[in-house]
Amino acid sequence: MGVLNIGLSGLNAAQAGLITTSHNIANAGNAAYTRQRTIQEAQEPFFSGGGFLGTGAKLTTTVRQYDQFVSKQLLDAKSRSSELDTYETQIGQLDDLLADPEAGLSPALQGFFRAVQDLSANPTSSAARQSTISAGEALASRFQLLDGQMSEIRRDINSQIGGQVQSINAYARSISDINQRIQSAETAGPSQPANDLRDQRDQLISELNDIVKVNTVMQSDGAISVFVGNGLSLVVGNQPFQLAAIPDPADAQRTTVGQVLAGGGTSVVPEAMFSGGKLSGLLSFRSQTLDTAQSALGQLAMDFVSGFNAQHQLGQTLDGNPGGDFFGFNGTPTALTAAGMVSVTLANTRDIAAASPVATATGAANAGTAAIDASRVISRTSLPFAGNVTLTFDGATNSFSASGGITAGPFAYAAGQPFTVGGVELTLTGTPANGDSFTLGNNPTGRNDNRNALQLGSLQTASLALGGTANFQSAYASLVADVGSNAREVQITARAATTLVEQTTATQQSISGVNLDEEAANLLRYQQHYQASSKVIQIAGKIFDEILALGR
Repeated sequence: MGVLNIGLSGLNAAQAGLITTSHNIANAGNAAYTRQRTIQEAQEPFFSGGGFLGTGAKLTTTVRQYDQFVSKQLLDAKSRSSELDTYETQIGQLDDLLADPEAGLSPALQGFFRAVQDLSANPTSSAARQSTISAGEALASRFQLLDGQMSEIRRDINSQIGGQVQSINAYARSISDINQRIQSAETAGPSQPANDLRDQRDQLISELNDIVKVNTVMQSDGAISVFVGNGLSLVVGNQPFQLAAIPDPADAQRTTVGQVLAGGGTSVVPEAMFSGGKLSGLLSFRSQTLDTAQSALGQLAMDFVSGFNAQHQLGQTLDGNPGGDFFGFNGTPTALTAAGMVSVTLANTRDIAAASPVATATGAANAGTAAIDASRVISRTSLPFAGNVTLTFDGATNSFSASGGITAGPFAYAAGQPFTVGGVELTLTGTPANGDSFTLGNNPTGRNDNRNALQLGSLQTASLALGGTANFQSAYASLVADVGSNAREVQITARAATTLVEQTTATQQSISGVNLDEEAANLLRYQQHYQASSKVIQIAGKIFDEILALGR
């Protein structure tokens, strides 16, 4: 009966090989499947006078062709790629928004200053004044539009964060459930790996890893514990831990991630804890790009409103009143909100301060060639003057002194070099004669005067943004360039990450994937093995029959 038992063991081994090979072939199109193979070894031999004789083969186990290090590399590559793909999608929206040649801020800025320049050419024209207000309202609307669309992106991110947290919780529950099933199956095995269940669990972990990068620890009972970052638990054995999308304590309009505590309530999880996956892509885009861009736009809005209002306040209206605020904010602005609050506060066209509050005159008896080339109000502290201010030139000291409404000086004279009297910056050219004089006085009507409108128009190229280092147009261009540069960098990095995923997947599949050519060869091999074992059993049966015949 020894030969019969050996043939039977071979038949069982071949059958196990055929079943496993067939299982591999059936799952060749299943991306989550890991190729399996049977592990066989010789049964215990028995000793005879001629030495140890074999007793056949036995099936030890069926294992997955699995390399944990390559699988870990693939998980890391996928989480990074998922993070970058998400970041790329979000920053692409922002880049398109800011760089749009029609919907961006640049055309609105240009249109507004074009209206101001038209006003400087026709300071008493009601149409030019109304056009300036309308262009200002269009510019304010453009600030609001851009900020509103950024806020819409922010709200969408809040929604996506909530959705991703729900998915993370669902995966955590599913992984803990399958941990329980694996423990039950492998305990009943006894202690044999539940390969297909492990494949299902690996797939769940891979899908979870696309949302948030995870670390796993295999336990001795077959369960896997899953962690995020430096130890935030998602699954420990059969116990899932839940996260929650909650308002940021520092900003209720900002959704962040919290951990649900055992006793109730939540604890905020630092965003740095999430280093890969879609969730990290959303959080990183918001903190690294969206916050920066929206704050830059808001700061530009505050710089613009502050700079334009400051110059407008130095002017004179048609009714002889000091200029007020042209622009304002609907609320208390911060850099992150200011652009959405910009508004035009001036409604009456007569209140546009296109004129200068100061009038100048040249002394009738002047003998020299000096003339006032320009005057610019830089402060209203001394305005209106209590009386006319007379500037008199002293040839001996080559200087001017002020008397009358203001007593000041002497001011050393150099042609073309400005000096300031009572908050008015004066620039004289030519050569004055001793005793020559000039007069500064109030300009009560402000009619047919475009001097402050010219100053308002010059703000287009003045360095009033980015801490006094750039004009408004170049500051916005810098914002657009920064977002565009980041978008291209993320795009390039995302392509490299995709390539790495493809390469690592190919390595992983060379180890764990089903090769149909190889499986076809295994089918033939196990078929031959099965046929040969059947032949052994057939021969053993004949030998047994012949032995029985000898006894008849």
